[in-house]
Amino acid sequence: MEVELSRSADLGGTIAQPGTFLCSASFGGMPYLVEILLPVAHGRRSRTNLDLVRDELTAEFGGVTLQINSPAEGLWEDGGDVERDRIVMAEVMIDDIDYSWWSSYRGKLEARFRQEKIVIRATSIERL
Repeated sequence: MEVELSRSADLGGTIAQPGTFLCSASFGGMPYLVEILLPVAHGRRSRTNLDLVRDELTAEFGGVTLQINSPAEGLWEDGGDVERDRIVMAEVMIDDIDYSWWSSYRGKLEARFRQEKIVIRATSIERL
C-alpha cells in the first residue's frame, strides 16, 4: 500500500475558526502537521465516522482538530467526468512520522468512508 505523505512547504496550516472541533493537548515542539482529507455526506453515518476519527486520533496523538462547519469541495476529473466530494479536514500535530501506522490507518479510513483513496499529507511546521 502506498503512503501519501509529503513534506511540501506549500500546504501550510489552517487556523481553527469558531465551530471547529478542537481537542486540546500539549504540543511542545511538534515538527509536523498531518492533514487528512475526509469526504462527508449529510447524515448520521457520516457524523458517526467523523466522531470515530476524532476519538481514534485523540487517543493516538493526544489531540485533533476537525474543521467541520464549512466543508470544502474537492473536484477531480475521472474518465472525462468531473467528480465532486465535500471534504472535512482532520489535523494532528506530531513529533515523528510513523509511515507504517499512517499507511495502515489510511487503509482503515478508505474502507470506512468507502473511498478508493484518502489523502493524508504531512507538512513540516514551526510553532510560533
